[in-house]
Amino acid sequence: MFLRRSIQSFSMRKYLIIDSLVYIIILYLSFYSKINKGFMEISIFNRLLIRHNTYFKTFLFYLWVRIFYLNYN
Repeated sequence: MFLRRSIQSFSMRKYLIIDSLVYIIILYLSFYSKINKGFMEISIFNRLLIRHNTYFKTFLFYLWVRIFYLNYN
């Protein structure tokens, strides 16, 4: 019983670490991708909303795939 619980806890921590790494990579891509000069003057919030919302959509798609995988596998 305890072993089963610890295995589940480990697998959930593993998924949490993977999700965090993917999120950090996507944030890195959104903040530090090659962009034109005037774009650097836009605030980070606007930068995420205007230019790099594809990275956020990518992260949402990744989460959707993960939820589907965990529910049906």
